[in-house]
Amino acid sequence: MRHQAIKFLEALILLSMAVFLQLTLGEVSGVWINFPFAALIALSFFLGFWELVITVLIAVFLLNWQPSVSLEMVILAAFPLLSLWLHKLLPWQIWLSTLVAIFVGFLILYLSIGAVLIVKQANLFLIDLFGGLVYGILVSKLMEFRK
Repeated sequence: MRHQAIKFLEALILLSMAVFLQLTLGEVSGVWINFPFAALIALSFFLGFWELVITVLIAVFLLNWQPSVSLEMVILAAFPLLSLWLHKLLPWQIWLSTLVAIFVGFLILYLSIGAVLIVKQANLFLIDLFGGLVYGILVSKLMEFRK
């Protein structure tokens, strides 16, 4: 029980760092890397269902305190929960499964916003994807270290 509580607290700290990084880096450089989305996907490999639901709700609240919910927020909330279920089907090591899940998640996110963004703004998509993959694998390795 205590181990689960510590793991959940670590997940919340990593998510808070992701939100802080996204907001800070976005304000300073104008490039908004979706660290929280990558963190949530990576955390789906280590948290239980209810822990992940609470973590996702906290992320949605921190990133979107508007009364309406956008499609991006729905994907941000739904894909990590889907990833929680799918990771049991992936036969690879956790780090590789995490990278694949983050890649697919970012692809779905960008395709839902507008597939033309991937082509017209390829550099921003690749920066976002690379930043998400790096942060996601960092989260995965930190959580795996404590496993």
